[in-house]
Amino acid sequence: MPLIARRLADGGDVRFKATDTSVDDVTGDRPTIRFTHDGQQHQLDCDFVIGCDGSRTCTRFLIPEGDIRTDFFRQYPFAWSGILADAWVTPPSPCHTLSDGRLDEEDQPCRHPR
Repeated sequence: MPLIARRLADGGDVRFKATDTSVDDVTGDRPTIRFTHDGQQHQLDCDFVIGCDGSRTCTRFLIPEGDIRTDFFRQYPFAWSGILADAWVTPPSPCHTLSDGRLDEEDQPCRHPR
C-alpha cells in the first residue's frame, strides 16, 4: 500500500497544495510550521521538522543556513553531454497531465506497464 494511502487509512491528515509555508524557531525545542490550505491559515507545533521531498528540496531553504543546515552540491563536468544525445523527448504521462495541458502535481500515482 502506498504511504499516502496508508496514512489516510490510519486516519492521518495529509494535505497537498499548501502555500505560504514557513518554519519558525527551527533551532529551538518546538519548531513551528505555518501554512495556508484552502484559504485558511494553519499552524503546526512540532518536535522536529523533516523535509523528505527530494535531493533538491524546497524544504531545505526553509531552514536557516548555518549550524543545522549544510548544503552539498556537486556539479559534474559532463552534464553538457546530454545536449548531444540523439534521443526522443518523452512528453509527460497522460495520468499526470490535466485536460488544459498543465501538469497535475497531486498525489495520484501512475503505474506504467513494463
